[in-house]
Order: sequence, then C-alpha cells, then structure tokens
Amino acid sequence: MLAGKENIGALDFIMTGPDKVMTGHVEMSRMRGEMYATAVYHSINASAQSFAILGNTVTVDKEIDAVYAIVEAAPLKLVCYYSLPDNESMTDQLWPELVDPLLCTHILIAFANADNRTIQPTHTSDVEIYHQIVDMKKQNPTLKVMISIQCFSNNGELAAVVDTKQSRQTFIASVVQFLVMHNFDGIDIDWEFPVWPGSDMKQLNDFTALLKELRTALASIQGDRKLISVAVAAPQTIVDAAYQVQKMAKYVDFVNLMAYDFHYFTSYLPITGPNAPLYQASFEQGIFTTLNTNWSAHYWLSKGMPLDKLVVGVPTYGHSFTLLNEENTGWDAPATGIGKEGLEGFVVYPDICRFLDRENTKYVFDSEFKVPYTYNGREWISYDNEQSLQYKADYIKSKGFGGVMIWSLNVDDFRASCGKNDFPLVRQVKNILEDDQL
Repeated sequence: MLAGKENIGALDFIMTGPDKVMTGHVEMSRMRGEMYATAVYHSINASAQSFAILGNTVTVDKEIDAVYAIVEAAPLKLVCYYSLPDNESMTDQLWPELVDPLLCTHILIAFANADNRTIQPTHTSDVEIYHQIVDMKKQNPTLKVMISIQCFSNNGELAAVVDTKQSRQTFIASVVQFLVMHNFDGIDIDWEFPVWPGSDMKQLNDFTALLKELRTALASIQGDRKLISVAVAAPQTIVDAAYQVQKMAKYVDFVNLMAYDFHYFTSYLPITGPNAPLYQASFEQGIFTTLNTNWSAHYWLSKGMPLDKLVVGVPTYGHSFTLLNEENTGWDAPATGIGKEGLEGFVVYPDICRFLDRENTKYVFDSEFKVPYTYNGREWISYDNEQSLQYKADYIKSKGFGGVMIWSLNVDDFRASCGKNDFPLVRQVKNILEDDQL
C-alpha cells in the first residue's frame, strides 16, 4: 500500500475501526482490526535495521516448500466457526437446523465466556443449541464439535484465569466438566491477544502453562482424545509478542490463523485495501508487504508451528468503504468513511451478492492479491468470493497446511439467496479440499 510514499517509516497512524458495535461479528472484526492496526503502527515506526531483520527471517513460496516438503498429506481439516444466534443482531440468524452436518470436519461454537475463572455459557439458552450442534454427529460420526471461549485481552477475564497455578487449575477443572457435560470434542481458545501490546513475560509464560496444564487434564477424560486449538493473530509484531510458538505447538492440536481484517477504513488511513489478500501486490512497500495470508502463514512456520498444525483462516464477509471520488476506484483510493453497505462496514456475503446485482455495479478481480472488489458510485467493497477462495484453498492444500478455517458459517449465504447452493463459499473450499485430482 501507499505506493510511492518515501517516508513510510515515519508515518504516524493507528488503523482503528468504527466505534459503534452492532453484532458480535462486527465487534470482533473492529477490535481485531484495532489490534492488527496497532501492530502495523509499531512496525512502521520500527528502525530500518528491524525491517532488514524482518526481510531476512521469513522465507516464502518456493524456498520454504523444500523445507516443509510433505511425503503424505494428512486429512485436511475444514474448521468452521458457528456463532450462536443473537436475538439482538440485525442480521439473519443461522439456527442449528440450517447447518449442514456434512459440510465441515470441525464446528467451533462461538462463544462461551470465562466468568469467575470458570467456563460458562454466554446465555442459558445457548445450552440447547450446544446439544443441537453436537447431535449432528449422529448424521456425521466423524464431525468434531468444539466450544470456543473468547476474550479480548483488555477484558481481563482470561488474564485472571492464567494468573496463578491455582486459578488455572480452577478454570481447567471447569473446562473438563463442561466438555464432558455437553459432549464436546475439545476447546478452542480465542484470546485476542495475550500480552499484546505489552511485554508481560509472566502472562506470556502463564498462557503457555495454561495450554500445558490443559493438555494434561484433558488426557484424563475417558473416551476419544479431547482437542485443543487456539485462534491466533496474523501480524508479525503480535505473533512475536503474544505467543511462545514452539512451546505452544507441543500442546495444541492445531491453531487457527486469523488471516483477515488486514485492511478496512480508518480516519488515520483513509484509503481502500483488501480485507484478506492471498499474496502481496507489486506496488506495496515496507510492513504492508506482510499484510497477506501467504506471508503470515509462512511466518508462523518460521517461528516453529508445524505445517500440519497450521489451519489457515479465510473470511466469508467483506468490508465496505465510501470513496472520496467515484472516478478513483482501485486499491489505495482515498475514502471518506466506511460504506453504507453492511453493519458498520461489515458486509455479509448475501448482501454482497445483492450489491453485485445492482445496476452499474462494477466488479474487479485482482490478479496479484487474488481477491475481488466491487463498487457502485462511491460505495466500494473488498471481499472474498468463490474464485478467491478457490485460489486460497488450492494454495493451502498444495502447500500441505493443516486445513482451512472459516469465519464464519453465519455470514456465508446459508439461505442460498445468491441463487446457488447454500453456503456457496464454504462448499467451494470443501470441494477443493476433497478433490483428489488437485
């Protein structure tokens, strides 16, 4: 981004999202974007020496393939987050009966909370939905259903959980009881993000200790082995600060790389950009060359996460912008705000389909980022579609990663309003992963 800017290292900005929160998806996208943006801010203000080090530590594409060659690929995961219905949401609700039990290999129910150092449902009504999703295993015996616990680092609940061995043991005991009670296959921890942006080594060590102690405790549960996964950040600065990757890799079954929310509108950087580019573009410079799926995935490998434990995330939504000038419609185009489409600029796939059907809407697929954008007048949207997800699924499969993570089932076109199958984006990924000819 910012092609032609000479003093990119001196830019003083933090990309932040909209203030008003309207749904869980919007809130998470906004808060994640703020944290990703803070990471960009720190990196932009890093020394030239730091950028030199950065350039020498990450090997991508052909070079890394030789290091992580796959003799025989393990079964690929299709990990799908399912957000619990929220009666306060302004978007259409995905109820359990609308979910295809055969669509995903893993369903991660989002979210439970960490209250008083124990895991608890967000609402008492969530328990019935837990059981409806778990019952899908009757139709798909290989399906794994996990509970995801979510907390942003500034909330403090999970920080309190990891603070002492006693608090961790209290939490872990509740997790064991929770998994057994609801017949879950494991737990996913979505903590965004431990010790970021500080440098609290105690909390970093405590988070790793939580994973180690949780692994030991789950091994005591009779029956099938219980799983542990962690949703992890994509930007290098957060990865370096928030995770002891090699140690963490010993205790988790897989990590879910949140390779999205790389760009959306902020008053500090009022230009268009791709939500989830697969690769960098030739015009990008500095830290912006790292804000893409390919770079982030390979950085996690370089830090020590095994290839088959790295599940690469893809989005089923987009971000909207309002262009300053409807004649300037490409990447880095000046913008005056978030778009009118979607909730606070967060646009679900059915709404994108409807936008594409409007008169005078233009569609562009970028051959470098491998993602599309669309615009009509001053309304501009970056998103993923079946074509871009084919590229991503091909990439993930060919390089031998552990699989694909979907955020989320709820914002795909689950009612087939786009005129195709239900869940067209997830089905595209599934078809690629299961195609033996690829």
